[in-house]
Amino acid sequence: MDRRVFVAGSLGLASGLALVRPTRAALHPDPAASPAASGLPRLGLTLTDTDFAFDQVLTAGRFEITVTNDGTLTDSHFGFGKVPDRITEGEYYAWLGAQGEDTDALTFEDIAFVGVPDWPPPGGSVSGVIDIEPGRYFLFDPFSGRLIQTIMVEGDLAPEIEPEADLTVTLREMTIELPETAFTTAKMRWEITNAGAMSHEVAVVPVAADFTDEHLQMLFEMPEDATPPPGVPELVYQPAAAIGILAGGHTSWLDVELAPGRYLAACMLPFGTGYPHAIDGMYLFFDVE
Repeated sequence: MDRRVFVAGSLGLASGLALVRPTRAALHPDPAASPAASGLPRLGLTLTDTDFAFDQVLTAGRFEITVTNDGTLTDSHFGFGKVPDRITEGEYYAWLGAQGEDTDALTFEDIAFVGVPDWPPPGGSVSGVIDIEPGRYFLFDPFSGRLIQTIMVEGDLAPEIEPEADLTVTLREMTIELPETAFTTAKMRWEITNAGAMSHEVAVVPVAADFTDEHLQMLFEMPEDATPPPGVPELVYQPAAAIGILAGGHTSWLDVELAPGRYLAACMLPFGTGYPHAIDGMYLFFDVE
């Protein structure tokens, strides 16, 4: 794998706008949906190779969400965030028409991304808990051909249930803080809080047992089209667990179940810097036994 493939984690965000056109959401009401065991309402989001579809009309609230990849694509990275209330309809569509370029009214950094469970494998699903406030939402995929969706959400966000979590992950500029605990193969719920001012994300990527910090720095420093020299372990950027973009001051919850091995947790988001935050040190290694 060359450096360009690795750092592509979220660098396609802006360019993805040039590949699709805005559309209203594909929503399929399901009034019979039952609450989860936690007491929170359930929400389902299905990805195909060309589209997104929620299983119900969205209202504001805290939801147990399951994201399922019914397509064939492994590049299942996406973002879901609230556009500021101050932005008019005209300003929003002018920003979409700018194909990823900032406008005077709106930038990617202005959007309050909620941190959805991300990167479901083909035929698989990922789950967690998210908060959805009322307002206009932007749903997009930076890599594939899924159509951008604009979703209007009504109601009030007044969560009465606090999700139980097995551990807390804190994001700041430019660090990821994990508890000093032994990670096991048991299914765990991570409470992920972005305590920074910038948006961040977390992708947990399997790496070889002998993959070191030195190898990672080598990838960062190589020219984009270069191939690592012989002896450097391969790193395939295919997260085993991930949350999507999470705005500063926001929290989401992610269900994580990892096989034994060594992992890299990294923020590959380029917001505010123009290059992945991991290059500035927002990553860490950990082992699962």
